[in-house]
Amino acid sequence: MIGTVVSAEGGRPLSGARIGIRNGPTTQADERGAFTLSGIPTGTRMLDVRAVSYAPVALPVDVVEGGAPLRIELALLKSVLDTVKVRANLSVNRDYEGFLRRQKHGGAGRFITTDDIARRNPIQAVDLLRSMPGILIARDDNQLEILAQRSPQNVFVPFCRVAVIVNGNPIREPTVNDINGYLRPNQMLGVEIYDAGAAPAEFSRRNGCGVVVIWTR
Repeated sequence: MIGTVVSAEGGRPLSGARIGIRNGPTTQADERGAFTLSGIPTGTRMLDVRAVSYAPVALPVDVVEGGAPLRIELALLKSVLDTVKVRANLSVNRDYEGFLRRQKHGGAGRFITTDDIARRNPIQAVDLLRSMPGILIARDDNQLEILAQRSPQNVFVPFCRVAVIVNGNPIREPTVNDINGYLRPNQMLGVEIYDAGAAPAEFSRRNGCGVVVIWTR
């Protein structure tokens, strides 16, 4: 399988993008955004593509001998999250009141408030989470840093990827660099952290892992 990875904004080649068949071989795009994947069994496979500061994509591809080259376009994560932000803007204040209510009554979550953020004065958004009980910085199959927790279900897998929700909207598998690249600590109003199975219904994800909920201005 051959192809190129480019930016959806202007078609710029994305050197260093990581491309991989799920549970199969992976590779990295060269300076022209070009890549080659070999040793893939024929049939329909799931292709995962990601690059720093861009929203990751997962798409089914048909692996056939002599198949046409692929052209994969990635959107800037900022533009994707900006769209989420605009759509969620009207409901953020109401939903943040829910954050304050859940924080006041305690429960299963761990909370970082606006005062906590100001007191800690973090340089990057993920710095707020590094010292929180139950949160790990781990590496995924592509060796990219992600937010994780100890795996509650599989003793053979040491960690699981937590779900990330921003202003009530799930963000697909962001890396640490993705989060730090978009969110600024001075934009953050609060953070909720839940272990597997402990999140309120509106944040529950069937991912077998925990959830991090982030609220911004």
